[in-house]
Amino acid sequence: MDNLDEFNYINELFDTYGVLLSESQQQMLEQYYVFNLSLGEIAEELNISRAAVQDALKKGIQKCKKFEEELHLLEKKNKINNILNEEKISSNEKLESIRMAFESLSDKFQGILKKLKGQSRLTEQNMEEMLGEIRVALLEADVNYKVVKEFTSKVKEKAIGQEVFKQLSPSQMIVKIVYDEMVTLLGSGDSELNFAKIGPTVIMVCGLQGTGKTTTVAKIARLLKHKQHKKVLLAACDTYRPAAIDQLQTLATTVGVDLINMGVNVSPVEIAKKAYTEAKSKFYDVLIIDTAGRLEIDEPLMVELNQIEQAVSPNEVLLLVDAMSGQNAVNVANAFNERLKLTGLVMSKLDGDARGGSALSIKHLTGLPIKFAGVGEKIEDLEIFYPERMADRILGMGDIITLAEKAQENIDEKATKKAMNKMMDGTFDLDDMLAQMKQIQKLGSLGGLLRMIPGMPKISK
Repeated sequence: MDNLDEFNYINELFDTYGVLLSESQQQMLEQYYVFNLSLGEIAEELNISRAAVQDALKKGIQKCKKFEEELHLLEKKNKINNILNEEKISSNEKLESIRMAFESLSDKFQGILKKLKGQSRLTEQNMEEMLGEIRVALLEADVNYKVVKEFTSKVKEKAIGQEVFKQLSPSQMIVKIVYDEMVTLLGSGDSELNFAKIGPTVIMVCGLQGTGKTTTVAKIARLLKHKQHKKVLLAACDTYRPAAIDQLQTLATTVGVDLINMGVNVSPVEIAKKAYTEAKSKFYDVLIIDTAGRLEIDEPLMVELNQIEQAVSPNEVLLLVDAMSGQNAVNVANAFNERLKLTGLVMSKLDGDARGGSALSIKHLTGLPIKFAGVGEKIEDLEIFYPERMADRILGMGDIITLAEKAQENIDEKATKKAMNKMMDGTFDLDDMLAQMKQIQKLGSLGGLLRMIPGMPKISK
């Protein structure tokens, strides 16, 4: 900075912060920088030494600079506070209006298992008390009564035995037994998609009207493209609902995948055939067919689904079911499965206030595994359904693997390493902290993150 720039800079500082200085400092700065008096002239007028004037001017400028630094720090602090407040409001709104589907059940299970920690031995009496509470918790979560009966019978059968009585910590053994049975109930090892060895993998998505099939098709396409690096083609076979094809076109553009759109005057069966030919000739990895919503009693549309199935021989026929429909989801799945060879389910609205009973019942009662779970309205809010991870969450053990995957997907590794080096060097400042806060924001609400850390779910409330 040259002398002129320095002079102008100090002038600006004085204009902004001069009122915060003492009267004598204001007077000297004004005489020197505004009226251009020399140090000697100011000293003579005020009857003080030239050195005293110089010292007073220096201290006045330092004070102005300090005021400016503090103001900038305050601005940065306010930015960070705003981000924290936004996150807090967002988390509170989510916790008040939409609770995790299994949250109530999770609370009850943790309470039940906590009581066992005080027991030195496992007996028939305390086992019966615990199983009774588990039975009530599952029934209140809208789990089918047949599933509840079988679940508690299996837990009792495995728990009451010679090996368990010898354990020093009965509660740990019970947690393991309940966890294993919960995983079996949710469908252990069945969540993987069946990919074709040769040619494109065809996924046909069907379901009731208004369950969000078109959006779910785009969500699956995004997940397969970004997480499994597949080349995806969509087929718009919903020629009945107004603007369904336009909606899928917009979503396909957003996700960055191709779409076969032949309009509303072509048969959905012909569209599916054309899409399959296109996928095969242009070496697409996956073809996802979006079908029209229908009731299970709508015969003409059910026949149409059979015709599409026969025309393209899909590797996966997925039914979209709403977690908030409760036990009716089981009836819908059974009705569709009678007409089609369903291979799995996509369960939507698992982030809502549904009690989660349908998710715990549906695999056992239909034999169909849940392949994907919808956990929000955004295009990225779809997860592969892992029974083991869901059982971990229900029993309050967190879900570290999913947390690590979310971090890997959303956190900028280079920026994180740079911030780490700055911390090690002692140069980490508020700007770096702000950048870190913004990265954490990408992972979702703090409440949602805390639920994935073992031992932390209670704090998220």
